[in-house]
This record gives sequence, C-alpha cells and structure tokens, in this order.
Amino acid sequence: MTKPAVPGKTPILNPHATVPHRLARERILAIAWLALALLPVGSARAGTSVTLAWSPVTNHAVAGYALYEGNASGVYTSRHDAGTNTSITITGLKAGQTNFFVATDYNADLQESAPSVEVAYLVPGLVRLTAPAKPGAPVILSFPVAVGHSYEIQASTNLQTWTNLAQTAVSTSNAWFSYQDGTASGFSRCFYRLILN
Repeated sequence: MTKPAVPGKTPILNPHATVPHRLARERILAIAWLALALLPVGSARAGTSVTLAWSPVTNHAVAGYALYEGNASGVYTSRHDAGTNTSITITGLKAGQTNFFVATDYNADLQESAPSVEVAYLVPGLVRLTAPAKPGAPVILSFPVAVGHSYEIQASTNLQTWTNLAQTAVSTSNAWFSYQDGTASGFSRCFYRLILN
C-alpha cells in the first residue's frame, strides 16, 4: 500500500504496491490548451496554463484526485489536489518547457492509487530565433504549437507594416515547429511575430 498523505507533505508512491483501486491508464488523456494570441520574437510569457481532465473512477469509492507534475519524465516535484473535480488547471508554466503529469485517485484514508499513464505538455509562448549561419542563409524561427490551432508568421522592418510570410496548418500535436525565412538577409533589420488562430 502507498503511504497515507499528510497535509503539507507529498506522499511517496510505491509503484510495486498492490492497491485495490487504480485510476485507469486511459483516464488522463483529455488536455485543453491555453495559448497566447500574439507572440513577439524572443518573448517568453509567464503564466501560461494547461487544463488536464479525466473520467471519474466509478468502480470504487473515491474521496478525490491528485495530479503530480514535473519537468522530467517520471520525476514529479509538485502535487496538486483536485478534490472531487475531474479536471484541474495548472498555472505558471514556463513557455518552451515540457511538463510531465500523472494522476492518482485517493480514498477516505488518503491512500492513493498507482499513477495513471504519463502525459507530456510542451508549453507554447516562446519563439527561438536562429541567426543565419553564413551570409545569405535563412533565419530560422522555432516555436511550440498548441493542438487545434494554426499560426500566422509575420515580418516587419519598421514594426508598423507587417507582411504574412506563412501560415501553419492546424496543429494535431503539441510539438516544436520551425520556419526558415530566406528573405531576411535582404534587410538591415527584421522583426517577427506570430498570430494564433
């Protein structure tokens, strides 16, 4: 059995324990994304969030659910108690960072189930700019994309008139996207921005 949770302390999960109630591995798969509408180059906005949701456990008495979070797969440094809710919003995530989550359910004695399958989330909101490796080479813009959204990539030489360079397809996965701008070398300066659709 896992050790009971103590208020203010993170319980220790024993992956080899036999626990009569388990959160099904497919329970924590629904993820809703909160992304920014306008992302200037080099901007890393704090305060991005992710909402994680799961189906309720119905085959045994559940007093509540807990969500564990960390910045490395299998290493969870924060615990969030969702109470009896079947979703929770985690705020203050760092743009460009991948976060890993697992959920557990717990009974009235605060004994937790084994953790669910792990879910990874790459936080949108950061644009990386790679300067040309040699004269005439393209500028490379890289940024994490949010599922269900497309992005317009725009450029300007004066921050007043913006030109559409490209538009991404609607994202089906939360991953890094890269765009090469071969026209940037023709200008003494160039600014970029992304517009979320």
